[in-house]
Amino acid sequence: MLPQFIIYNIVSLNTKYDIKANNAYILKRENTSFYNEIENILDYQIQFHVIDNPNDKEWCIFIYLPEDTSLSLLDIIKLKYTISYISIGYNIDTMKNNEIECNYYINGLLNADLNEFGLQSLYDNYKNIMIHNKNNKFITNYLIRIFCYNLGINNKPFNTDELYNYIQNNKDKQITKKCLVISKLIIGYGGNQLTSKQLIETLEKKYIVNVLSISISDENEYSYQKDKLSNSIHPEKIIKLKKKN
Repeated sequence: MLPQFIIYNIVSLNTKYDIKANNAYILKRENTSFYNEIENILDYQIQFHVIDNPNDKEWCIFIYLPEDTSLSLLDIIKLKYTISYISIGYNIDTMKNNEIECNYYINGLLNADLNEFGLQSLYDNYKNIMIHNKNNKFITNYLIRIFCYNLGINNKPFNTDELYNYIQNNKDKQITKKCLVISKLIIGYGGNQLTSKQLIETLEKKYIVNVLSISISDENEYSYQKDKLSNSIHPEKIIKLKKKN
């Protein structure tokens, strides 16, 4: 059965969406496009799929149920679902800060694999930074993501007051200097790729790292499908440039 599209608002976690029995739906953010035509959905299911975004990854949700219901994003997560980390589309509308916060709260509730979002190494360094009040320096954008992820994974209510109080009171610990890593295409697990990843992880202790690593081609525009890097590289780090005319 071909799906109907429902546009969801990621910051409205409790907004209900009507789902009719034996009808297929895809919940997506506005302006999401798919790399390939969506095939018929034949089995009852709830499945989360990754969508590429300029500064992160987001979700679209396939839903096909045997009974009428009305579900919010938080309701959907409480049901039986599966997750696919293979990206099936992109959205060029960069997520705003409040959308990123809710996106990572959802990631935590889903117990999503942060390796697939390019944040596992930073998560290991940042997850307890506020609890133990260590002297560790931090990159604000990533601390926000990891804090919200922790709220979700620990099933805590969504509230970021503590986070922004910490950031405000620890301005001296915020990393603001930037550096650029230029590398061959960072895909797979070869020696060059591993070295580049290790270099990025080391530099992130002192710098906001940007990565320039693109395939050589005659195309003028960056392609989220063709030019993507290893999932261990967070999308916000990637400089999305191709050759200029």
